[in-house]
Amino acid sequence: MPAFKPETSIFKDHDVLDEEWTPETIQGRDKEIETYHEYLQPVINGWKPKNIFLYGKTGVGKTVVTESLLEDLEEGAEAYDVDLSIVMITCDNQSTSYQTAVKLLNQLLRQRGKSPVPTTGYSQQDIFDKLWAEIDAIGGTILFVMDEIDNISSPDDILYQIPRARKNNYVENARLGIIAISNDYSFTEDLSPKAKSTLRETELHFTAYDADELEDILRDRAEKAFHEGVIEEGVIQRIAALAAKEAGDARLAMDLLLEAGETAVRNGTTKVTEEDAMNAQEQLESNWVASAIKAISLQEQLALATVLTRDCEGKSPTRTSDLYDRYCNLCKELAREPSTSRQMREHLNELAFQNVLNKHERNRGVEGGRYYEFELEPDVEAMLTAAHRIESRIFDDVFVNEWTQKAIRNKQADDDRLEFLSAPISEQN
Repeated sequence: MPAFKPETSIFKDHDVLDEEWTPETIQGRDKEIETYHEYLQPVINGWKPKNIFLYGKTGVGKTVVTESLLEDLEEGAEAYDVDLSIVMITCDNQSTSYQTAVKLLNQLLRQRGKSPVPTTGYSQQDIFDKLWAEIDAIGGTILFVMDEIDNISSPDDILYQIPRARKNNYVENARLGIIAISNDYSFTEDLSPKAKSTLRETELHFTAYDADELEDILRDRAEKAFHEGVIEEGVIQRIAALAAKEAGDARLAMDLLLEAGETAVRNGTTKVTEEDAMNAQEQLESNWVASAIKAISLQEQLALATVLTRDCEGKSPTRTSDLYDRYCNLCKELAREPSTSRQMREHLNELAFQNVLNKHERNRGVEGGRYYEFELEPDVEAMLTAAHRIESRIFDDVFVNEWTQKAIRNKQADDDRLEFLSAPISEQN
């Protein structure tokens, strides 16, 4: 008998819960779709396209709505003989306008069956010249779609050059438009005045899903993903409530439902229960935290460990000055050279930017002054579990065991949730 065989007891179509799967009907976004459709209409009319900026947190439907409407737009363009090309990229690992222009150019070249250019070795002007040449060779209307555009730290040139390309006589045969998708509502605030003036963007904001909307989305996906009767009553509501609490993230909701199903499969059961949903939440949070810890520098791990120790003691959030004293003591215990207080603040700010820490501004007036406090973003159990799972010179077994015990004694952690404990705390002492 083969070692592998299909899993048929729970899942009907596992891929339905993957973020790359596009539903035929998008739920909870009727108003946004109607407005977005209106913004794209000039393309079918044969007019200059609008520059459209979409804002909203992760998992609120920006990308899936964009992909669905652009597919409809391409069908409309074909039906009404409109010359339309769409070039879509995700701006991950893109920090400059140069890198973004290279990625747009190479995507355009691939779509035309040509070989891409090297990512280095050209000047920025050379890349833009090649981009204009390809654009003019294609002609018609070209939409450049840049997802996660807030990853670009210096986007002024790309957002200035493309909208002005025709006016500046860089291209003659094409009308160009930009669709930019961002998680950062303040993204355009940092653009240069000339880039803002040139863009004249049309904005569309995607609000977070509420629990009812997430429940509708999950029920639709669950019907397609699982066999009938597999999901127990209360599971969908529980997951919708959890995801609504975490910024209304539909992607998180899908991940939770998928993990709950996979948990049931691992346990050899034929039902997905509320307990599976709760375990799925803990597992996903632990996975995310572990990945975050592994991705940060050694000094950032030390800063994170400092905040963790305060949380384990129930003394959080903690102001930066108090954290620095604890940080220096921790460095001494671990035989590490401490950073300066300014560098320590930078480490904390970076961890807050990555959502590993929460940062709170406090203003006590003339007498107390203005300062910042930090605390963990994940709960203590998730952080300790993740720290236990990874290999780290900072979060070694001695450190994790010591602070796990302190967290439990201080009632900041529940030992029932810390499955890595080999024995109850009372037996370890």
